[in-house]
Amino acid sequence: MVHSDYANYFGFLGLEGYRKDHERQYEEELQNYRDIIHFYIDTYNRLLPLGEIKPAEVIPKKWYNYSRFDISNTDI
Repeated sequence: MVHSDYANYFGFLGLEGYRKDHERQYEEELQNYRDIIHFYIDTYNRLLPLGEIKPAEVIPKKWYNYSRFDISNTDI
């Protein structure tokens, strides 16, 4: 679900249009994922096996120590 991270990324940078685009994409992907889970349950009468999901790590870790105003164009 990389779009959730991108929504946070662009929201942190103050780019609200990009944030909203990624939030919509995230919501659409989440709904599709839920539909797949329900289809699997209804079709096979079992829970969908869980796989290992690795986080996307879109936001650099050092940014968690900064405010929005501490980030410059060279950090992006």
